[in-house]
Amino acid sequence: MKRITKAVFIAIAALSSIIIASCENYPEGVLSFHSSEYRIVNVWQVSNTYKNGEKITNTEYAGFAPGSFYYIYADHILRVLAVHNGEIRESTFATWILDTKSKTVEFNYTLVGKRYHFTADIRKLSRREFTIEFNDENNDHWRLELFSRVN
Repeated sequence: MKRITKAVFIAIAALSSIIIASCENYPEGVLSFHSSEYRIVNVWQVSNTYKNGEKITNTEYAGFAPGSFYYIYADHILRVLAVHNGEIRESTFATWILDTKSKTVEFNYTLVGKRYHFTADIRKLSRREFTIEFNDENNDHWRLELFSRVN
């Protein structure tokens, strides 16, 4: 009886280790059984923006400003809505590519006459929260904290 109990315990421990190892996690500790592709497809709203560690509250930075929306679709189409100088602007061309191996996402869009193309490190990705960090062409460090607008 003790051998069976010990064997069952070892089998459960091994199975648990395999399941946890197959989960995807990101630097800020989110562990999920859902794939990154499944979690990233969503409507995201920028809640906090940091440029070089300073919190940004104005709409000068179209697409990065708090209140901007990222509509990420399953077919790698992206739509960005942003408030710029009191007007709502929409991206004219937008795509995204997720690299699960390096835990990065590449965004490519045109908004308010400017082309944005950057590859961001994913710091957190759950069904409700999405945090990315990247450096722009001026070597400014950005951190965008987004939250899900869809349950």
